Amino acid sequence: MKLDKTNYDNLVIVQLEGYLEMGTFREFELYIQDLIASDTTAIGIDLSKCRAIDSSGMGCILRLMTNLKTKNKRLSLLDVPTNIKGILKISQIDKYLKIESTTDFKKVSE
Repeated sequence: MKLDKTNYDNLVIVQLEGYLEMGTFREFELYIQDLIASDTTAIGIDLSKCRAIDSSGMGCILRLMTNLKTKNKRLSLLDVPTNIKGILKISQIDKYLKIESTTDFKKVSE
Protein backbone atom coordinates (compact mmCIF):
# COMPACT_ATOMS: atom_id res chain seq x y z
CA MET A 1 0.00 0.00 0.00
CA LYS A 2 1.19 3.50 -0.84
CA LEU A 3 -0.22 6.65 0.80
CA ASP A 4 0.18 10.22 -0.31
CA LYS A 5 -1.61 13.37 0.83
CA THR A 6 -2.48 16.70 -0.72
CA ASN A 7 -3.66 19.71 1.30
CA TYR A 8 -6.34 22.14 0.12
CA ASP A 9 -6.81 24.85 2.77
CA ASN A 10 -8.64 23.01 5.56
CA LEU A 11 -9.18 19.82 3.52
CA VAL A 12 -6.82 16.91 3.00
CA ILE A 13 -7.04 14.28 0.29
CA VAL A 14 -5.25 11.01 0.96
CA GLN A 15 -4.46 8.93 -2.12
CA LEU A 16 -4.51 5.23 -1.27
CA GLU A 17 -2.82 2.99 -3.82
CA GLY A 18 -2.93 -0.78 -3.46
CA TYR A 19 -4.94 -2.82 -0.96
CA LEU A 20 -6.64 -1.81 2.28
CA GLU A 21 -6.72 -5.13 4.08
CA MET A 22 -5.74 -6.96 7.24
CA GLY A 23 -2.02 -6.52 6.54
CA THR A 24 -2.19 -2.79 5.77
CA PHE A 25 -5.10 -1.21 7.64
CA ARG A 26 -3.06 -0.39 10.78
CA GLU A 27 -0.54 1.63 8.75
CA PHE A 28 -3.43 3.45 7.09
CA GLU A 29 -5.16 4.09 10.42
CA LEU A 30 -2.01 5.57 11.97
CA TYR A 31 -1.45 7.77 8.92
CA ILE A 32 -4.98 9.15 9.14
CA GLN A 33 -4.80 9.61 12.94
CA ASP A 34 -2.08 12.22 12.46
CA LEU A 35 -4.38 14.12 10.09
CA ILE A 36 -7.28 13.94 12.54
CA ALA A 37 -5.13 15.65 15.16
CA SER A 38 -4.38 18.54 12.77
CA ASP A 39 -6.53 21.60 11.96
CA THR A 40 -8.05 19.76 9.02
CA THR A 41 -11.86 19.93 8.93
CA ALA A 42 -12.40 17.22 6.31
CA ILE A 43 -10.49 14.23 5.00
CA GLY A 44 -11.13 12.69 1.62
CA ILE A 45 -9.79 9.24 0.88
CA ASP A 46 -9.14 8.89 -2.85
CA LEU A 47 -9.71 5.25 -3.72
CA SER A 48 -9.25 5.59 -7.48
CA LYS A 49 -6.03 3.53 -7.27
CA CYS A 50 -7.22 1.15 -4.56
CA ARG A 51 -7.44 -2.42 -5.84
CA ALA A 52 -9.51 -3.95 -3.04
CA ILE A 53 -10.79 -3.46 0.51
CA ASP A 54 -11.49 -6.38 2.85
CA SER A 55 -13.57 -6.40 6.04
CA SER A 56 -10.60 -5.19 8.11
CA GLY A 57 -10.22 -2.20 5.80
CA MET A 58 -13.94 -1.41 5.96
CA GLY A 59 -13.84 -1.61 9.74
CA CYS A 60 -10.89 0.76 9.76
CA ILE A 61 -12.78 3.29 7.63
CA LEU A 62 -15.83 3.08 9.89
CA ARG A 63 -13.69 3.64 13.02
CA LEU A 64 -12.07 6.67 11.38
CA MET A 65 -15.47 8.04 10.40
CA THR A 66 -16.71 7.69 13.99
CA ASN A 67 -13.54 9.31 15.35
CA LEU A 68 -13.85 12.23 12.94
CA LYS A 69 -17.52 12.78 13.78
CA THR A 70 -16.69 13.12 17.48
CA LYS A 71 -14.30 15.93 16.50
CA ASN A 72 -16.84 17.61 14.15
CA LYS A 73 -14.81 16.68 11.09
CA ARG A 74 -16.00 14.80 8.05
CA LEU A 75 -14.76 11.86 6.03
CA SER A 76 -15.53 11.24 2.36
CA LEU A 77 -14.55 8.42 0.04
CA LEU A 78 -13.48 9.84 -3.31
CA ASP A 79 -13.50 8.42 -6.83
CA VAL A 80 -14.44 4.95 -5.62
CA PRO A 81 -13.94 2.22 -8.25
CA THR A 82 -16.99 0.22 -9.29
CA ASN A 83 -15.85 -3.02 -7.63
CA ILE A 84 -15.35 -1.28 -4.28
CA LYS A 85 -18.65 0.61 -4.61
CA GLY A 86 -20.34 -2.76 -4.96
CA ILE A 87 -18.78 -4.02 -1.73
CA LEU A 88 -19.78 -0.83 0.10
CA LYS A 89 -23.33 -1.15 -1.18
CA ILE A 90 -23.69 -4.86 -0.31
CA SER A 91 -22.39 -4.22 3.20
CA GLN A 92 -24.60 -1.10 3.42
CA ILE A 93 -21.63 0.99 4.51
CA ASP A 94 -22.49 3.41 1.71
CA LYS A 95 -25.43 4.57 3.86
CA TYR A 96 -23.04 5.91 6.50
CA LEU A 97 -20.20 7.32 4.39
CA LYS A 98 -20.23 10.15 1.92
CA ILE A 99 -19.05 8.93 -1.48
CA GLU A 100 -18.26 11.67 -3.97
CA SER A 101 -15.85 12.83 -6.61
CA THR A 102 -12.62 14.62 -5.77
CA THR A 103 -13.91 17.66 -7.65
CA ASP A 104 -17.05 17.88 -5.49
CA PHE A 105 -15.05 17.33 -2.30
CA LYS A 106 -12.63 20.17 -3.15
CA LYS A 107 -15.53 22.59 -3.84
CA VAL A 108 -16.07 22.78 -0.09
CA SER A 109 -12.77 24.65 0.33
CA GLU A 110 -13.48 27.17 -2.44
